[in-house]
Amino acid sequence: MNDSQFKELLAFFGMSWEGYRRVRKGVKKRVIRHMQKLNCRDMAAYLKELSINPAERQTCDFLMTVSISRFFRDYPVWKVLENEILPSFSSKTEINIWSAGCACGEEAYSIHIIGNRFRENIPSSPRICITASDLNPEYIGKARIGRYPSSSLREVPSEWRERYFHKIKGRKWFEVKEYLKKCIQWEVGTFDSLMSCVNFDIIFLRNNLLTYYLNPEKEMVFYSILNRLASPGWLITGAREKVPVISPFLKRVPAVSGIFFK
Repeated sequence: MNDSQFKELLAFFGMSWEGYRRVRKGVKKRVIRHMQKLNCRDMAAYLKELSINPAERQTCDFLMTVSISRFFRDYPVWKVLENEILPSFSSKTEINIWSAGCACGEEAYSIHIIGNRFRENIPSSPRICITASDLNPEYIGKARIGRYPSSSLREVPSEWRERYFHKIKGRKWFEVKEYLKKCIQWEVGTFDSLMSCVNFDIIFLRNNLLTYYLNPEKEMVFYSILNRLASPGWLITGAREKVPVISPFLKRVPAVSGIFFK
């Protein structure tokens, strides 16, 4: 599959070439295997099959998802979360946080670790409830298991590795400790199909919707996500992502890229 053919597939799903350009190699391999399974010899035949077969279209949608992540990605964000964002809710009894497009769970567990530290340092701090969702059920399955290669932990301080992870004997892999796994609600679904009826105090929308999708769908889903953000509330996007024209009620936090306050 050459890049021109891959761009046809991206256009079919309303996805961004610029977003996929650096990760396209792995995505192409998965799609090619799917094409072979369906006996589609070219992109035209494949797109026709996806158009008439909703189940295979959904399969391809899963194959297009990207799981590249790591713990505490963009480390300055996590310092702001610990030192400014969570303390701003100290008067509440509960902080509801959504990791939207959580991939294999590194972000959700990072949130949990920071939340754990926050609650230890501040007496009578609010309970933290984390919901993590992703379109791909395979990723959610991996997130529940909570096993990661050492490369995913390269930004985790050594003392935190010992406290929050088990090293898997004989392998360069780590597993999240059991008590961290029990405190996250995992859900499979699109950005706008989340079953939870709560409004979230903090929404992480990083390196997924705003990177991989095109307008108008991206903008429409973005605003539906903003409608799930409580006021006051915090929206956290990827450091290099551009948001659509935002509500005048949403203010950019200048100190760290990708953080907004409502």
